[in-house]
Amino acid sequence: MEPNLNNMNIEETAENKEFDTRALINFFIRNKKLISLVSVFSLFFGFLYALSIKKTWEGQFRIVIEEEKERESSLFGFSSPLSQIPGFDAQVPIKTEVSILNSPSVLMPIYKFSTSDKRDVINTDEFKQWKKNLIITQERKTNVISVSYRDHNKQKIVPVLEKVSNSYQDYSGRRLKRSQE
Repeated sequence: MEPNLNNMNIEETAENKEFDTRALINFFIRNKKLISLVSVFSLFFGFLYALSIKKTWEGQFRIVIEEEKERESSLFGFSSPLSQIPGFDAQVPIKTEVSILNSPSVLMPIYKFSTSDKRDVINTDEFKQWKKNLIITQERKTNVISVSYRDHNKQKIVPVLEKVSNSYQDYSGRRLKRSQE
């Protein structure tokens, strides 16, 4: 009886395909000094980098936008015909509020307060850089606008957020007065 060569080849290839953990362990043992050295340097430089980074603080608040009753019903108490149009976006007024809050006319006094900048002419690049720290977004599928502000100076966060809130309240009050007139 001759040995079956096909069966031997299958067994040899199966052994070669297995992951050789001994080779991996031997590699780590042979290179333990190099691996240790790289790990220590990485840890040291990572620690120095972590110490050199300035701390960034963040504060936030939310604004709930109430839908006006006139948008939902007509004079006779029926639903608005606009709500029956396919593709009509009921969130447009909230998106408008977010755009208003992001507008330079609302944010410029807050920027001047935040930076203690008393100049009449403002550098637009500096304003854009500051505006990256103020994030105003609508929370998905809600009537809530989220406002957050980040800064390296912890004491500036609350006053800036209060200014944003007051500015929005002033804007809403003016709009309400105009609609009543």
